[in-house]
Amino acid sequence: MCEVGDGNYVDMGREEKSARLGQTCMKCKEGSAVLIIRVGDAFCKSCFKDYFIHKFRAMLGKNRIVYPGEKVLLAYSGGPSSSAMIQQVQEGLSRDAPKKLRFIPGILFIDEGAVCGQSWEQRKQNVSEIKQVLQKTNSPFHVVPLEEVRNISQH
Repeated sequence: MCEVGDGNYVDMGREEKSARLGQTCMKCKEGSAVLIIRVGDAFCKSCFKDYFIHKFRAMLGKNRIVYPGEKVLLAYSGGPSSSAMIQQVQEGLSRDAPKKLRFIPGILFIDEGAVCGQSWEQRKQNVSEIKQVLQKTNSPFHVVPLEEVRNISQH
């Protein structure tokens, strides 16, 4: 959607970008722009959220990537991108969502702490925090150490 080189992203100079942030929102024509996408499409926070939700759901529906009732495994790293994805899926599955998502999500977190030099205690703490976050999703989830993933490929 917004990858470098896909035509939606243009690197503007800081002065030009900050000057454009003073614009009004191109959608509602009322709010102050807090974000600029593509070549100058300025959005307020509320309108960007609506735009983002629409793009996310349209991508799933238009490309027929996922069919109703299908099980989908979502990779979760704990970072901002996968957290946003999980939030979008959760909102899309809610009863109040227009054009409700109709697939069955499962979530996978791979603990890479061993290769990142984390101690056993650090890893346990990190996994505990991740599990707390994932339990709130009410979706089934799996937390797997990277060492176990490697063993799976040898079978």
